[in-house]
Amino acid sequence: MKKIPGFLLISWILILYTRSVSAQEGAVFRTRQDYYTTERSGEVMFRFPTELRGQKVKLILGLDSRTVVKLDTMAPADLFRIPLSISGLTPGHHELVAWVEKGQGSIELRTPLKILPPQANAVKIDRYTGSLIVNDLPWFPFGFYCYSPVQPTLAEEEVVRGFNLMSPYQRINPGTVKEREAYMDRCAALGMKVHYQLISIAGRGGIGSTHISGLSPKDRWDLLHYEVEHFKNHPALLAWYISDEPTGHGASPDTLKKIYEKIKSWDPYHPVTIVFMAPRQARRYAGAMDIVMADPYPIPRGSVIEVGSVTENLHREFRYEKPVWIVPQAFGGSEWWSREPDPGELRAMTYLALVRGATGIQYFVRKAPNGFPKSLVTWSECGKMALEVAEMTPYLLRGEPVPELQSESQGLWINGWELNGNVMVVVVNTRNQPRECRITFPKRCQAVNVEEPFEHRALTVQNDTLTDWIGPLGTQVYRVSSILPAAGDENLLEDPGFEDTHSYGVPARCYILTGNDRGATAFLDTRLAVEGNHSLRVTTPTADEGLGFSFFPVSLNSGQSYRFTIYARPDTMSWLPVKKTFWQRLFHINKDTPRNFSIRLGDYANYHFTLKPGWHEYTFYLTIPEGGGGQVKINPQLKLLGQGTAWFDAMSLVEDPVIGYRIDEARKRFTIELATSSEGVQLRYNIDNRLPVSSDPLYFNPFPVDHTAVISTGIFLGDSLLTYTQKSFSVHLAMGREPQYEHPYVARYSAGGRMGLTDGVSGSLNYLDGRWQGFNGQDMAVIIDLDTLTPVHRVTLGSLQVTASWIFAPLSVRVEGSADGTNYRLLGEVSSKTDEHTSGPVREDFKVELKGKPVRFLKIRAVNRKICPDWHRGHGKPAFISVDELTVE
Repeated sequence: MKKIPGFLLISWILILYTRSVSAQEGAVFRTRQDYYTTERSGEVMFRFPTELRGQKVKLILGLDSRTVVKLDTMAPADLFRIPLSISGLTPGHHELVAWVEKGQGSIELRTPLKILPPQANAVKIDRYTGSLIVNDLPWFPFGFYCYSPVQPTLAEEEVVRGFNLMSPYQRINPGTVKEREAYMDRCAALGMKVHYQLISIAGRGGIGSTHISGLSPKDRWDLLHYEVEHFKNHPALLAWYISDEPTGHGASPDTLKKIYEKIKSWDPYHPVTIVFMAPRQARRYAGAMDIVMADPYPIPRGSVIEVGSVTENLHREFRYEKPVWIVPQAFGGSEWWSREPDPGELRAMTYLALVRGATGIQYFVRKAPNGFPKSLVTWSECGKMALEVAEMTPYLLRGEPVPELQSESQGLWINGWELNGNVMVVVVNTRNQPRECRITFPKRCQAVNVEEPFEHRALTVQNDTLTDWIGPLGTQVYRVSSILPAAGDENLLEDPGFEDTHSYGVPARCYILTGNDRGATAFLDTRLAVEGNHSLRVTTPTADEGLGFSFFPVSLNSGQSYRFTIYARPDTMSWLPVKKTFWQRLFHINKDTPRNFSIRLGDYANYHFTLKPGWHEYTFYLTIPEGGGGQVKINPQLKLLGQGTAWFDAMSLVEDPVIGYRIDEARKRFTIELATSSEGVQLRYNIDNRLPVSSDPLYFNPFPVDHTAVISTGIFLGDSLLTYTQKSFSVHLAMGREPQYEHPYVARYSAGGRMGLTDGVSGSLNYLDGRWQGFNGQDMAVIIDLDTLTPVHRVTLGSLQVTASWIFAPLSVRVEGSADGTNYRLLGEVSSKTDEHTSGPVREDFKVELKGKPVRFLKIRAVNRKICPDWHRGHGKPAFISVDELTVE
């Protein structure tokens, strides 16, 4: 065998090495998250090298020396997302290996899989979407830089606007650690996160954060170590910020990489960031950061488009690798910047960053109240966008791009994201003049409903094209749905799922009851919902000093039972540990504040519930006592007690149990149907006008009642009666017969229609319960046909007086009888015994005794006083009478 010349061997090795490197060009092979903790499954992102796309290949995926995936396929250009079971993997670093085989050759790729023990304040990165995962939820940082020491009220002033992040420029001096603890603790209580700046002892840069002089390299490392260890477990910590514009301050990639590796060895749970004024240099620093940031400041010398271009280039460079955050310009007036951006420019820059893939916004810079930016109008625009981005978060961080979206209009930048069959489209006008906006949707996006959610406009799509107008440097957001709105149910509450977004970002249909902590907040959250698209997120920074909610009033009927339900979920990261005294620590006294919330329904129910992890349903029953006003109007109230954050959704207040019925006029009987919307309970009943007991029969099927009776039904849990409802039914000769009316009743008060007077069920003391027929300024005069001559002993007509609502008792009730329907004679008349001055609802039953006189036709007239009396505030105007039930015995 001939000996191969050394130079030739070296040449072949170099060729093979070059081949190996070039063969991996364009390849992507990473875990979707930068690390996993309690997840049972993960995901691997894989894209074939450029030169293999379109060819038949075999993909083999191995994890720790075992094969987990084998795939024969035509290699596409798109990204593969391969599910991966990680259940049972021990904490530590595992290795994933991918072999791509084509013919006789193969390419090998490797990537780490990191498993860490769970930690309460962990922040993970979703490399596929570029989003952060905080407390298992996608989280869009939207905040600002600020100065140090932090203004005492700054955090609370800005969190109520919708900002969730702050990043103070600070000098890491051991003597000022208490200052940093103070603002960190306050941010944690408010639900804000802190982008923690270490630049004064790390990569330099920034404002007012120059290095501390006289420190040796060891002292600097020790100080950095202390700071990371001191705050790494703090609930407010989001990320470590190690360098501000390193290319302008001489911080080399190698230096920052060493700092990065040290910080990650001390705290692997939080990402590390660097911001660049020269984004093209960012790739050189890739090994020193987890999140790449850029701060283009184009106003007034440049164009807002620069922000979009910088974002687009960074997103393209670091896609599936690192999130991209943008620092929009929120300052100006000196140096290179002769003025601040106006609100339109700042809005355009922010939205251009979103359209081109930014998953974090951090304005430079905020000094309250009117330092930076000095225009409060401009800063208010930033707060508006904070709430808008919160509304869009699920689409921005979990949606799939819709690249097929097209616009014929020049100067418009557009992007869209699809989520759960819906599409959200964002459009930015980069020109300072209004323009027509025409968007063509792909055929698969069946646009049934199109709305502009922040302007509450409904739009139409014709031939897959949406046409609208957009203002100068304006933005538009369109939410496109292929699903029609669902029909309502029997819920008595208005907006029980917090879906009314007319005041977007905050709940509608309620008053806010403020406490003493000005930083307490209530926002709509689109990331979590039991039903619909929103939940209500409430943060109470100080125990019992947060916000309460008084919801839109509801009217409840006397004698009726109701079930109230609400879903709630706590944020287990948001409760701060209470600092204990020496004696509390010595005797192990638990001082933690309870994680409770309360629901109050007037004077009829006041319940406290202890929050349990995850979504849970919290339920109670209440019965409005008989008598009183017949109807009570209450404002349901909610309050988060203790300190922390919780979500609420799917409130419900319904009649429960419900007694339904059908009239069998021919047989003169009712068919009774009972129902409950409660689960896991039993429904028992009796017809004896008494409270239900555990020995009463269980309800399974509808049953007949052929005599006058009071039906009682109760909800039982085991042998315990939770609540009950009763309803009276009257079986009589006129039941189910349609009266002939001389005067029409008021449509609003129909008692269910023409059969309302003779349906066998009487109205309550609430004239709005739907059981009363109202006549305005006229008598009630009806004729009942009994078909044959029938002995009649008594005619009874119920009436209701509520003078505050201009309803008076009839002056009298007169009954006439006829055998032929033409010739009538007076059979009896009864005058009212109700004092017209009596306040509150008064029921009066007019009973006219007929002593068994045979008649076929009955004419019953309730005489209306016609006008309100002189002493009444409606004097001289028509008076009402309300009547029900007309009973013939």
